[in-house]
Amino acid sequence: MQLGKTLPFTILRQTEAVSETISSNGGLFIIGQVMKLAGIIQEYM
Repeated sequence: MQLGKTLPFTILRQTEAVSETISSNGGLFIIGQVMKLAGIIQEYM
C-alpha cells in the first residue's frame, strides 16, 4: 500500500518542521503541533 510508504515520510517532515519551530519560537505553539501530529497518527492507525 502506498500509504505505508508515505506516512513515515510525512511524520518525518512534520517532526523536522516542529524542530525548526522550537528553535525559532520556543513557546506553546509546539504543543499545538504535537497534538495535531498525534491526531494525524491516530487517523492512520
